[in-house]
Amino acid sequence: RPALSRLLESLRSARPAPLREILVVNNSGEPLEDLVAGLPWPSRVLTPGRNVGYARGVNEGIRAAREDAILILNPDVRVERGSIEALERGAADHPRAGIVAPKLMNPDGTLQLSARRFYNWRTLLLRRAPLGAYAAKSRALSEHVMADWDHGDTRPVDWAIGAAMFVRRRAVRDVGLMDERYFLYFEDVDWCQRMWRHGYEVVYCADSKMVHEYARHSAQLDPRSLR
Repeated sequence: RPALSRLLESLRSARPAPLREILVVNNSGEPLEDLVAGLPWPSRVLTPGRNVGYARGVNEGIRAAREDAILILNPDVRVERGSIEALERGAADHPRAGIVAPKLMNPDGTLQLSARRFYNWRTLLLRRAPLGAYAAKSRALSEHVMADWDHGDTRPVDWAIGAAMFVRRRAVRDVGLMDERYFLYFEDVDWCQRMWRHGYEVVYCADSKMVHEYARHSAQLDPRSLR
């Protein structure tokens, strides 16, 4: 709830011109209608009744949305003025893009390495096993998170983390929704890979900047995550 409140306040402050409606998919079971009351856009809260998982929650929002372009935002994201307009321009400049992702920043203003190369067995092990300093010094992992690139230009990438994604509905019609067998994590990797397989690009838009608090609560040895 506090994170969602900050996200909505950032939207209210940024007043993005392309924004037409706001849909909040409430997996928490906690009433959130008061947070969207008084927003300057038509706003709805969709309540599945339980925590249905990230992918299914995103899909419920996509199905309910009325527009041809959909911006998926985690509640722990804060948009900055001009960031959504920059995503729209990035999509216009890359007509083959099914997904356009913004540059994500940490709350302290440092760059978040949110654009990635696809996993292989080595990077999967380094990311998911508690290997400490060895993983931190790994060249394979550095290449996986694209630390060799300054993230200063807009370009196609293998995949981008799903905290913020500008998605074309026609690409969703061709590729399909997020795979709901992923409860949390990897649904974004899978979706981006399917975009590429269907002839769409995934584009990292350096001109669009958003802040992502990014708390990975269950990323290490959680059995479901590993499976």
